Amino acid sequence: MELTQRAQRNSSADDPGSDLPELGVGIVYSSALEPLLETHPEVVDVLEIEPQTTWLERPDRPGEVLVRSAVDEHLARLPYHKLVHSIGTPVGGSIPGSDEQFSMLRDTVRKLRAPWASEHLAFNLTPDFFTGFFLPPRQTAAGLDIYAGAVRQLNERIEVPIAIETGVNYLRPRADEIPDGEFVATLVNRSSCGILLDLHNNRGAMAYGIEAFEAGDPLAWPSFATEDDVAGLVPTVISVNECDPLRDEGIEFYRLLLRAGVPARCRQVMGTMHGVEVLTIACPDISRETAGSIAQFARTA
Repeated sequence: MELTQRAQRNSSADDPGSDLPELGVGIVYSSALEPLLETHPEVVDVLEIEPQTTWLERPDRPGEVLVRSAVDEHLARLPYHKLVHSIGTPVGGSIPGSDEQFSMLRDTVRKLRAPWASEHLAFNLTPDFFTGFFLPPRQTAAGLDIYAGAVRQLNERIEVPIAIETGVNYLRPRADEIPDGEFVATLVNRSSCGILLDLHNNRGAMAYGIEAFEAGDPLAWPSFATEDDVAGLVPTVISVNECDPLRDEGIEFYRLLLRAGVPARCRQVMGTMHGVEVLTIACPDISRETAGSIAQFARTA
């Protein structure tokens, strides 16, 4: 995913993070990208490293994590700025990160010379079980006290400024919860942290065909389609996710099909984000239901 990552902070004389460097355009690192980076090193300026994806649990010692120093050394040699984005010490819950995680994160930040680090404003651990994925925090006054303390602890333990990544809260708000904007602003001010922003550019249009976009070609961009373009299509199912930025486009295309007389159905998977059906480990029930719907449609259409 293309992104420009900045820690947006309150500027003040006593804020050590107010003069953080602007590092440029970056991308989340994956070893699969290395052929691209070798042939076109100019395409990005920054690599965002998720260190926990490179660590291994030792099968002979449950709970013990092995940091592969050769991987860290390789990442350090890559000719880009690096940022560290943790996925193992989220700050939106009441259970603190482990000393082992903090120590390994601090070492990674130092090796990669990252000017700041980021973490999720979410939780994935309860006193009783591991959720397997990130869930949004409770947006209450009591919660703010806990999360601000978690951000400050992370800052102190890894010794660089922290930016928080805010996810989509797809749960119905409760009466005692603080509105999204006020909640995040209060947390940022109280903990002196930044906000991690994923800023997209026009690479999507370029990848799918900028000429086709500019020409309004409906074969490349269905939103440009007219009733005449879709008339006579075979029976069609449109499946959208409630929290997907593309949801409205999918629903509008479904309505276009109906206006053109095309046999069409539309299903909306409530409480889900884009592509959640392929996350079979996190949401097996949704994956099974979607697969079943596809099979039923294929048999009966």
